Amino acid sequence: MPESAIEPTTIELKRVRATDDGVKLDLLIHWDIVQDEIPDNGGTHIRYSYKECKLFSVPYEGQKLAIGEFLTNREQEFLLKAKAKYEDDLSVEEKSRLEDLQQSIIYGRISDIDTKRPDKRYVQVQKTIDGQTLQRWCYVTYSVLLAYQNASLAIGDYVIVEFVDNDLGKPIAVDKVIGF
Repeated sequence: MPESAIEPTTIELKRVRATDDGVKLDLLIHWDIVQDEIPDNGGTHIRYSYKECKLFSVPYEGQKLAIGEFLTNREQEFLLKAKAKYEDDLSVEEKSRLEDLQQSIIYGRISDIDTKRPDKRYVQVQKTIDGQTLQRWCYVTYSVLLAYQNASLAIGDYVIVEFVDNDLGKPIAVDKVIGF
């Protein structure tokens, strides 16, 4: 495990490169950050230990000034991708989230419907992976909302879930699956 006297951030931008394919970012990802006090000549000093992984050539489209916002918005995705290089560091939920992200389209069964939620995530979708049931509240498309209002969508139905801009924080139920 690397160590440092300076507390690392989760994502460290190492380099921005212009290539024939567009702008690429080289990132250093840190996790499992532990702070320790180390005795030193009658006093102490702080030491951080952590796990890290390099992600090279991450594609980026946008203004240079918006790179920080881009990294913040996709922090969990990059963290999952880095941890995936160390399989043992991924929890069952993280493996599921990474699998979902890589596939970008998944399906699940509706476990709850609440059209009065202030965050507009009206449908809760669940999926069982490796014996663990995961649930996530999802936004819905207008057609899914209409299906519910017309009594064509109910708890127990299967729906297709996509992630807007591959952002794990923006799941959206896009359609009902027929035939499962």
